[in-house]
Amino acid sequence: FVCVFVWCFDRMSDLDIYTSIAANLTGGEWKSILSNLDKEAFSNVAKQLDSLKEVAEMKAPEDPPTDPAEGIRFLAAKFERVAKALRNHRKKMDTLELRLSNLEVGGGRSSVRSSTKTSVTSRSTSVKVRSAPKQRGGDKMAGDAVAADRRHFYHFGSRNVQVIKPSEGYPSKKQAKRAPEGNLVLSYAHGYDGNRDWSRQNLYLSKDGNKLIYYTAAVCVVNDMTNNTQQFFMGHNDDVTCICVDPTEGSTLVASGQKDPKDRPGEGKDLPKIWIWDYETMERKQLLDNVCWGKVEKLQWSSRTGYLYQLGGDESHNMKIWDTQKFGKGKKVDALCECPTIKDSIFALIINPNQPTNEKIVEEFVLMCKRKIVYGMVSKVKKRLDIKTKAVPLSALTTDREKAFLCAAFVGDHYVAGATSGAIYLCKGVKAIARIPIHQKPVCTIVPNADGIITSSMDETMQILKFDPSNKKSPYKSTWKSGKIQIDESDFVMNPRAMVRNKTTDTMYVGTKSNQIMKYEMKEEHPSLVVDGHDGQVWGLATHPTENLFVTGGYDNAVKLWDAERCQCIQTFEFPLENKKGLQVNSAAWSSDGNLIAFGTEDSKVACFSFQPFELVCFHTIPPKSKNAEVEGVSYLRFSDDSSLLAVAHMDSNLYIFSVDGGDGTRVVLQQWNPCSHVAAPTNIQFSANGAVVKCLTRDYEVAHWKLNKESRKASFLPSIPDPDEVEWSGDPLIAGWDVEGLYQKDWDGTDLNDASVTSDKRLIMSGDDYGLVRLHNYPAIDPDACVAYPGHAEFVVGIELLCDDTQLITCGGEDMTIFQWKVLKNYE
Repeated sequence: FVCVFVWCFDRMSDLDIYTSIAANLTGGEWKSILSNLDKEAFSNVAKQLDSLKEVAEMKAPEDPPTDPAEGIRFLAAKFERVAKALRNHRKKMDTLELRLSNLEVGGGRSSVRSSTKTSVTSRSTSVKVRSAPKQRGGDKMAGDAVAADRRHFYHFGSRNVQVIKPSEGYPSKKQAKRAPEGNLVLSYAHGYDGNRDWSRQNLYLSKDGNKLIYYTAAVCVVNDMTNNTQQFFMGHNDDVTCICVDPTEGSTLVASGQKDPKDRPGEGKDLPKIWIWDYETMERKQLLDNVCWGKVEKLQWSSRTGYLYQLGGDESHNMKIWDTQKFGKGKKVDALCECPTIKDSIFALIINPNQPTNEKIVEEFVLMCKRKIVYGMVSKVKKRLDIKTKAVPLSALTTDREKAFLCAAFVGDHYVAGATSGAIYLCKGVKAIARIPIHQKPVCTIVPNADGIITSSMDETMQILKFDPSNKKSPYKSTWKSGKIQIDESDFVMNPRAMVRNKTTDTMYVGTKSNQIMKYEMKEEHPSLVVDGHDGQVWGLATHPTENLFVTGGYDNAVKLWDAERCQCIQTFEFPLENKKGLQVNSAAWSSDGNLIAFGTEDSKVACFSFQPFELVCFHTIPPKSKNAEVEGVSYLRFSDDSSLLAVAHMDSNLYIFSVDGGDGTRVVLQQWNPCSHVAAPTNIQFSANGAVVKCLTRDYEVAHWKLNKESRKASFLPSIPDPDEVEWSGDPLIAGWDVEGLYQKDWDGTDLNDASVTSDKRLIMSGDDYGLVRLHNYPAIDPDACVAYPGHAEFVVGIELLCDDTQLITCGGEDMTIFQWKVLKNYE
């Protein structure tokens, strides 16, 4: 890298690419680079550096100290002087070229002082002023022929990004500070949190049986199944980790807990919290703040005492009990007691809804844990509560130790626990009475029934078991068993995490590890999806150019087509498995003519789909740069306005341009051009409206421009910034530029801003960041404070796309595996 810097400076070639990095490195960064050189390379660099002594106005060459550390400091200081000189020389060249351009444009007139003017004009007779190159279609390249007051630098990441303002349409300072002329309202959430270790006991029904209550990302969802609408509780600022509903008749209260939130710039430290809220009014009733370390792992509401039980995510899984009678009175509430439970993983907490037989016991509960069942008692000691726990001995029932117990239910005077072996265990207190094999795979959920229980399993079946106390050896017997539960044309997998029953309609609702909720009619034995989603990170997102449709792609080997008006997934495609390993889809683009959809993957593949029908028509693999290079992923995709070109940003530091042949979707061939090489990987792409130029933002925060020749299928690097007065850009902007400066917030690093989308009338722009926030700005966005931030996502908001008519914004949250639909409300003056 050092030699490239010296070599480039000596030959003045590709300066804009290479020396822009070198000129901005600090002395400490040079030390880090030089410390990695071997002795011979170090000596060669020192000799080459001396050749630049005149540029840096250094003294005559001198040998570096023999001590390695002193030698590094010596050379680093020299490099700092060279870099400073390089910046000064560049400023002088900019000034000179600007003056020459002014002379050419103004017919020899210049506003510079007369002495300078004379020297410049005397040279103008012998020096031909370089004219700015032109784009195809007549668009001019600004080069250095732009007035100095239109040039502007702003800080982005570790670089000061240079931009050129338009001569008209750039907001004044007063205009830039105006509040956004619009609003966003969350209207629908796709997904259910079933994929994580803590994702159990997190699905409930409202008292009337019409609403499902669950969570995804940082949002609690109340899903009204009668009209397919949703309401949201949005008091949490990171992943919701548990939820429970007050079982008291007539109560509509919900308790939800979260994990330790990410510390946002300027907001200080924060710890996990519990919210008490009303699922009918969505009103906040009580905040229990800073309740534990790590996360709130489990919450359960007692139907007898009204106590709220909390398990913390700390090593000892501390249990707290809260008196819910004190909630909603506007005062701080303290826990009644706190006690450590067990250090092993806990999968379920179940409170006994029945009166304990022992009068000294206030309440009974059981913990389903890794390899064991733990029985717990709450008793009253004087004026305080006391918690005691004890493991249930199981060796008398089996010699094979269970890997884990996942679920349980109290039935009459006993409780039943479901194990990973497929067996259920009948227990009373700390005594295990019977072990009964039921399923072929782990028992995942148990729901009490009138005279027994209903179970579901990873063997994709459900069973109804009747309790027969006269049968001491096997007191539970199966009276009904479903067939394998599968849903056609879906990626649904019956791997239950939570189950709830509507007794009136005899309907079961099952939340699964695939982040979906299945509705199962017991009488008809008919399954259907109520909630769909991806069961891996969701990164790929694109919207149709003329219809209210969108597609998503995830790390779950699947891509999905959605109808935004019906809030429904209408088609799912799963890629064929290669060596039992699925594809991780991380990017998507929809062609402007609507015929093609392209998806990029983490293993360097580009998959093209036709829209009607939605099917795979082309599969292209971008090979590694060299024989020994690692396979790297696609990072971004964009079609040109006429749909004839597909640009692929790649993590191997190249931008790949493809000619799209057969774009009607019936037969597609991607013709790959020679790669456009960058110093760092490109991550964002935008075409000019006429498709003659493409620009990209790279991971070292450089905005690089390339001129495209479709006939020769070649791209050439443009060293100058195109003038926005002359070049019209298509679609959503890059996340760095004159028109999006305000998207970048104070105290951010360069990776915190991920994506942006602008309305078709160029009045509003939305962005997504690493803090789970969607931000709304006026467009152009100049002032970072002139925005409104909307919470909901719990991880990086990596995808932001508006529907074709701007009525809705679609966002995806990467690792939170959630897709949101937001209503866009325009309040233009």
